[in-house]
Amino acid sequence: MRVEGNTIMLTPQFNRESWDDVEFVWNHKPFIRSTVSEVMHFPIVDSLETINQSLLHKAYQMNVIPNDNEALLLRHPISPWKEEVLLSVTKPVDDKDYVELSGTFRSRVFEGKKTQLRSFFRQMESFLVGRNEQPLTYYVSKVASSTDVDGHETCTYVIIAQVTNLSKDSEPLDIDRWFPFT
Repeated sequence: MRVEGNTIMLTPQFNRESWDDVEFVWNHKPFIRSTVSEVMHFPIVDSLETINQSLLHKAYQMNVIPNDNEALLLRHPISPWKEEVLLSVTKPVDDKDYVELSGTFRSRVFEGKKTQLRSFFRQMESFLVGRNEQPLTYYVSKVASSTDVDGHETCTYVIIAQVTNLSKDSEPLDIDRWFPFT
C-alpha cells in the first residue's frame, strides 16, 4: 500500500513473499480507526474509499502519516452490521479513535473475488490449525486489484490473524457470524 499525496493507493508491485505465511509480533502497534455501518457486510456509504481518505486526512492533520511502504490499512469485521477500518500511524496519538494492536499475528495472501472471502477465512483457519495455532481475531487488507477484459475484478487480499497456541479446550472462531451470506 502506498500513500500518494492525499490518496491511499494499492501497490502495483505487491511483494507476496513479504506477507504470505509471515509472523509478526506487534507490541502496541499504533493505529487510528473509523467504524463503518454495514448491511450484511455491504457498507452504507458511497465508497469505502471515502473512509480510507478520511483516515488518511486525519493522519496528516496529526502528523503521523506512515511512509509509503509502511502504510497498513486493515478492515476488521465486527459483525454483518459493523466493520472497523484501521490505518497504521507512526506514533501514539491522543485521540478517541486511537488503538494499539499487540500480540502475535500471522498473515497469508489470497487472490480472488470479494465473494470468496468466507472461503479465504476458512482456508486461513485450516492453515493455522495445521500450525497448532488458533485465530483470536482476523483483519483483512486489500492490497492489489486487477480487472480482466470482461470487467471482472480480481483482488489480492492479505488476511492477518491474531493467533495463540491451540489447546484442547479451544473453540474455533465462528466465521459464519462474519460472512453468513457471502
